[in-house]
Amino acid sequence: MKVIRNPNWIEGKGEMKYKKRILMENVPPSVNLIEDVVIPPGGKIPSHAHKATTELFYITSGKARMKVQNKEFEVNPKDMVLVEVGESHSFINNSDEDFEMIVLKINFRKDDAILYEVKK
Repeated sequence: MKVIRNPNWIEGKGEMKYKKRILMENVPPSVNLIEDVVIPPGGKIPSHAHKATTELFYITSGKARMKVQNKEFEVNPKDMVLVEVGESHSFINNSDEDFEMIVLKINFRKDDAILYEVKK
């Protein structure tokens, strides 16, 4: 058994208005990164896809709008969403409270994100 606590948060930069912390790295071969992600009210993660990484999102608190490919929907606590390699996805928190989720990254590769929404 492992208990892992990482109090260090990483802040998004520019339009990337969120914070995250790595919960665990290099777990069983295909799941090699787990993150705790918080998107504050009005925050978002712009539309992007991954060249090698599949992501499993587990919503822990709050509500947000998620878009995967061309399908937009609300995600709520205890929802799980699996986004496959190459599928564009984004989050917008239009609520008055933080939106929080655990993200399991499968076959994670650094710098494999392709951003589709970049506004200046």
